[in-house]
Amino acid sequence: AAVDTLEAGLQLRSRRLDYQQAQLDFQTARLYLETFLWDNVGEPLQLAPGVVPEAVPPAASLPMPSGLDSLIALVDMHPELVKYQIKGEQLDVDRRLALENLKPELNLEYNWLWAPGNNPLDIIAPFENDYKWGANFAIPLLYRKERGKLNQVRIKVEQNSLDQDNIYLQLENEVRQRYAQFQQYDQMLTQATIMSDQYAQLLAAERIRFENGESSLFLVNSREVKYLDARKKQIDLEAKLGKALAELWERSGILEVLWLDWTDTVNGTP
Repeated sequence: AAVDTLEAGLQLRSRRLDYQQAQLDFQTARLYLETFLWDNVGEPLQLAPGVVPEAVPPAASLPMPSGLDSLIALVDMHPELVKYQIKGEQLDVDRRLALENLKPELNLEYNWLWAPGNNPLDIIAPFENDYKWGANFAIPLLYRKERGKLNQVRIKVEQNSLDQDNIYLQLENEVRQRYAQFQQYDQMLTQATIMSDQYAQLLAAERIRFENGESSLFLVNSREVKYLDARKKQIDLEAKLGKALAELWERSGILEVLWLDWTDTVNGTP
């Protein structure tokens, strides 16, 4: 009995330590979150003491990916790629302007030098002595400045295209990596849930045996420790699965849209 009591006391202290560590992690997360909070005038905000995170939704209610190919097809909409697309459009305008500057300059002139008088027939001779007309045609001999500007813009266009292709490849690889990670966590969570349920059944059976005098407090505590460990692993995997899903949506560029749609569905908003 003394050994069983000592064992139970050790388990209690161990759980208190775990609880204190969880409180420390929670406080650290609160302080980290406050670095991203401001009011309308740009002043930093602090979370109220009673503010706590929402409960992690069950894995079955999470918006599951529809497939790797469909996610990769959405990479084109990622904000990082859109930024390069907009920059490419701006550079295309600069390129066309540089091409326009390479064209020759042609100015047509027509000046009417006649002072109006009383003779209405004067206006029917527009190209005689009282009129001046002509054309000026100018073209630079070397086009150094214009060609240099055009080459500079072309280099920027090529560099932007290379950067865009590089970002696309990075995003595609990250989507593949996070999709594989999500699938792995999903399979692990399935096994962890089964194990947690089975350990709960063993604990319930051991308690019945203890009440009938067929077991000991030591065995009950051992069953309980194994159940709590399995349950903790299940909760950790649920959190990792949700985090992996959020990272997957973020890398595919549709996190905000999907999250709003999902919250509207959960809250019953049409």
